[in-house]
Amino acid sequence: MLLKLYAEMPGLILTHDADGIFINLYAGCRACVPLAVGKVHISMQTRYPWDGCVRLVLDAAHPASFRVNLRLPAWCSGYTLAVNGQTQSEPSLVNGYI
Repeated sequence: MLLKLYAEMPGLILTHDADGIFINLYAGCRACVPLAVGKVHISMQTRYPWDGCVRLVLDAAHPASFRVNLRLPAWCSGYTLAVNGQTQSEPSLVNGYI
């Protein structure tokens, strides 16, 4: 069973549809995600759960608009979100994702 879990881990960490990326688990990783706007390379850095800071770096071949959905754990009572160093005030929460 453990080997099956390891094989499924990339899909548990993040998923995508044609329009965006869904970050489900916060773990250090790198991925290349094919979206309708082109491939997007993702690098996630964190010391989670020891440190609550998670850093995502997204790199697209050319400027593009797409959704990035971050799962908000049910136990999380407070958070801050910054994009390019700019704190986002009251990001919307839809179906457990910011």
